Amino acid sequence: MIKNLTYANEIECVSLYGTVTIGAASAVTSQDCLGFNVTLVAPGVYTCTLNRPFPRLLFASAVSSLGTETEVVTQIFSADMSNASRTVTFGFTTSGLVAPLADGTTLYIQLVLKDSTV
Repeated sequence: MIKNLTYANEIECVSLYGTVTIGAASAVTSQDCLGFNVTLVAPGVYTCTLNRPFPRLLFASAVSSLGTETEVVTQIFSADMSNASRTVTFGFTTSGLVAPLADGTTLYIQLVLKDSTV
């Protein structure tokens, strides 16, 4: 029998998920996020601010629902898990340049964090 199991070499991992709707000028028009808020930094660049501190970021992913005729790539620009900041900043690039997201785009975000210093 095959079981659906998830294993992690890290103990006490936390996964946070969110859905963000983008409006005109790449603005965040609505969001449904668990444990973080998303804000627009610049067209095509967004920051996730965690509601509480975590010792370390293990994984981050953001996928957009709409593509263009050119490939859109998600890049993590910075991750600061210090108590003062608690942010992950990512952007979307096309041909190596930051690209604003189209009105009506939905972002699907996943953050995996370590919830222990062990």
